[in-house]
Amino acid sequence: RSAGDMLLAINADDMFSPALFDFLAHARHLRRDTFFLAQTSHFSFRARPDLGPDCAPFYAIYEELLQAAGAPAEQEKYELVGQGRPPVEFSQRHDLCRAPELFWASAHGSQEPFWQRYDADAGLRVNESDTPGTMPHNFYDLYVGDFMLASRVAWHRVNGAPMLMQSIAIDHLVSCRFAQSIRQVVLVAPCFVLHQSHPRSMTLRKGRVDKTPEWCGQWERCRDPLRRFRSEHGVLRRQWGFSRARFPEARFEVGTVAGVGGAATLRVLDSLPPAPVRPSA
Repeated sequence: RSAGDMLLAINADDMFSPALFDFLAHARHLRRDTFFLAQTSHFSFRARPDLGPDCAPFYAIYEELLQAAGAPAEQEKYELVGQGRPPVEFSQRHDLCRAPELFWASAHGSQEPFWQRYDADAGLRVNESDTPGTMPHNFYDLYVGDFMLASRVAWHRVNGAPMLMQSIAIDHLVSCRFAQSIRQVVLVAPCFVLHQSHPRSMTLRKGRVDKTPEWCGQWERCRDPLRRFRSEHGVLRRQWGFSRARFPEARFEVGTVAGVGGAATLRVLDSLPPAPVRPSA
């Protein structure tokens, strides 16, 4: 629905580090042959007894949370490097978080040798050379649904996410779909997503329609990610996702704050009311 050239999928319980916001300020310039993921760090609110057990979210301050999370996120980044994850190691070594100009579409020709080295070293490869049934080589599998940025063209090319009545493993399959044609890049601290810890949704099975997932992450599906699942047969994609409804939207302009080190800000340009419901075909 969005009119933007780059579309970002996240979860409602996520916050972005200032460096990640700064990276997003360059979204209009980014290459369209790349999809971006980001390191996820976790936090939990601790209640103050004098204010009651449910008060924490109301006095927590964004800056304080991100300042407290910065050091643990840096430590987690080096732990990921130590696990032998080439996309993370390459991102950390070249500080891709603070080098958005490497991704500018206007620099495509001059940066091509750099990205050829990346593809050879850390590129995600979904092919027959990998052992069937195992995770694809260099696949980044950690909380990818918390941050997934790609061009509108790429989202349409992969037909978006599969239409399954479940809430787990969908993000992995979207990554597999993207990997068929574009490059995976992982941004790491100081670019990170701060995720609010909570009970795993799939442990609360009572009354859920997805208590028996149709797909649990079997990696052989990653080799044919556009193949329909059983429950998708007979369902037209235009029927999915409130296709006949239009919702209120707002457009923003990216700017900077004078005297604050060029920090990115957003200014509301206008607010668009819901459009009339379109008649069905």
